[in-house]
Amino acid sequence: MDHDAHWQAIYDDLRVGLDIAHSTVPVLAIHSTDQQTADEQVDPPYVVYSQETHRPMGAYTTGPNAVVMSGWRVTVRSTDLEEGLAIAAAIDAQMELEAIADTTDGYVTTAVMGTGFQTLWEVDSKLHAFHMRFDWERAK
Repeated sequence: MDHDAHWQAIYDDLRVGLDIAHSTVPVLAIHSTDQQTADEQVDPPYVVYSQETHRPMGAYTTGPNAVVMSGWRVTVRSTDLEEGLAIAAAIDAQMELEAIADTTDGYVTTAVMGTGFQTLWEVDSKLHAFHMRFDWERAK
């Protein structure tokens, strides 16, 4: 499994969702070594995403990684509540399409399921945060 390809596929899908009405909002990966990591401070609004879980679900006959489910957290941070909600809605609408592109190592998206949505006011940073969690299932 090419993990960089899977990170890139999620990034590309988030970017597609944002480019419709929020093309200037940066998408920053964390815990990743690809070119999407932030090299300098970014002003809000911005989107941060990370993989929280990774579960191989394949059968013995097809191998342990024939089907993979991973949990992703996507966070929108914004100084303006309405703007943050609009950005989060654009991402959620894109994820609902279950249109994450096939990865270069041959995995095809079989499902994308939203598992939670939470909004908070972060007192320390003085930003609104919109946490969304998605399970991304793909098969080879």
